[in-house]
Amino acid sequence: MPPRKNLFGGTMASIAAKSADQEKQNAEPKPSTSPNDQLTSNDSQGAARKTAPTVRYFQMGMQEELSRTAQDIDTALIDESRFADRLNIEDGIHDLANSIQTRGQQVPVLVRPKEDEGRYEVVYGRRRIAACRSLGKPVRAFVVQMSDEEALVTQGIENNSRLETSFIERAHFIHQMVESKVSYSVIMEALGIEKSLVGRMARIYQAIPYEVIKAIGPAHGIGRRIWESLRVAIDAKSDKNPAAISAMVDTSLPSEDRVKDLIERLRDKPSQPTKPRPTEIGSGQVTFLRRGSKLEIKAQSKDSEAFLGFLEERMCVIYAEFAEIEKVNKE
Repeated sequence: MPPRKNLFGGTMASIAAKSADQEKQNAEPKPSTSPNDQLTSNDSQGAARKTAPTVRYFQMGMQEELSRTAQDIDTALIDESRFADRLNIEDGIHDLANSIQTRGQQVPVLVRPKEDEGRYEVVYGRRRIAACRSLGKPVRAFVVQMSDEEALVTQGIENNSRLETSFIERAHFIHQMVESKVSYSVIMEALGIEKSLVGRMARIYQAIPYEVIKAIGPAHGIGRRIWESLRVAIDAKSDKNPAAISAMVDTSLPSEDRVKDLIERLRDKPSQPTKPRPTEIGSGQVTFLRRGSKLEIKAQSKDSEAFLGFLEERMCVIYAEFAEIEKVNKE
């Protein structure tokens, strides 16, 4: 079955037109029936930002186009996209593979054809592709031609609707898009968040070494405030070596517990080194302590002071003996 034409070539244009019409209608003044109506409208603005009109119509167009028949594709022909939306794609793959083996693949994935003849790039459904690959089965997939920007928005919408990605995975996704010069408007549409939050998430991700994030994992349920606390704790360290900090992550803990544990470890002040203690001789009558190039010898009582005089008189003899031993050792 040949790949579908760019569903967004016509559909995206119609979606945008519908969106513009809808936004125009929303912008026209409407008679207010009561103060409560105005209050309800204001309260719903936050929710409206999360699912903008363009995204809503985009989703409607996607569902309409994807209602057509999917096809089986060899997983060996499907390549990863350049934007990873998960830190560990293998997490839970065994259970998903068992489910597909038992009940079949319930939801097709979405891929787009590459310039390389016969190859595809995943848009969404990475875990389902990995599960089918582990089973040696082809994957059920919709094949749709789309641009990089359209693929990104589709990928982001799918992740948001499934609520499977964590805060740091979304921040990882944002970082990759920012680094690739994707416009903020596209990122906002893809993830359904405001520009200020896009900036905050990108800054948090950039401030935490990737080795540390990788060691922690997705940390589902851990939100922005705790990741921000980790950023501050790392910033306060004089030694910010990524390898040293990632080595502090307790990987025996569940991923969601590792962040707080690492914050506590970073905040703990290192214990002061133990001061060297003098060595006692003569039942404690005399002590000596080596400090670098110095040797301190102390008499602990009047009676033991005579030993210091005894040692002083024989210092030249002791050194001569030492020099003779050194000479023999070098021969």
